[in-house]
Amino acid sequence: MKKKSCLTQYNTSDTQSNLSLNISEYAVLNKHKRKIGILGGTFNPIHSGHVKMGIDAHDEFSLSKVLYIPTSRPPHKDNTIIARDVDRLSMLDLALSEPYMQICDVELNRIGVTYTIDTLNELKKIYANDEFYYIIGSDTLFTLDSWKNFYDVLTLTNFIVFLRDNEDMKKIKLCMDFYNSMGKKRICLASNPGLLISSSMIRDNIKTDLNLSELLPKPVINYIKENKLYT
Repeated sequence: MKKKSCLTQYNTSDTQSNLSLNISEYAVLNKHKRKIGILGGTFNPIHSGHVKMGIDAHDEFSLSKVLYIPTSRPPHKDNTIIARDVDRLSMLDLALSEPYMQICDVELNRIGVTYTIDTLNELKKIYANDEFYYIIGSDTLFTLDSWKNFYDVLTLTNFIVFLRDNEDMKKIKLCMDFYNSMGKKRICLASNPGLLISSSMIRDNIKTDLNLSELLPKPVINYIKENKLYT
């Protein structure tokens, strides 16, 4: 699979359409402010939870598009177990079937350790007039202050938080209220909960040959089997 930049629209219908736009064309599109969702991760592999979060965020918060941004070398994870970029991009392409879902490889093209603040600054050059909504699970909410230049991050993007099962709502509300009191961007709570699925759990299930049908889109399951990933 040939990697494409975030200036390329991905449409994974049977008749795939690739539309490359340059900066001047984006200036015209950016005349009116849009809501741009951002969902980052290693996507190692992308699973049904990632897909559902993008759909639910789009529907509830009226997002114009949702950017799925695979990272290359996250500073908080073991990089030795991460599949090749080409495989993770291929699985993303197979999993994302909605026209508003777009793959953005801005982090894969960056050399060295990647941070959210760098990605947001780069995306702001493209989506200059638009509003960002970074999509996270509630477990990430409590670690946001550990992100590099976090206070600068809060000036660049809002956050959409998806609950996980058995979360302490009082603790989550207190955390959200604290960040929202800063008077910068907003922390919003999604109505629908996220799915209790993790990529590490999926990789373990693959090694033990357990059923994956409720965890991964079928095309992704087929790709993993055909390419013998995570075995």
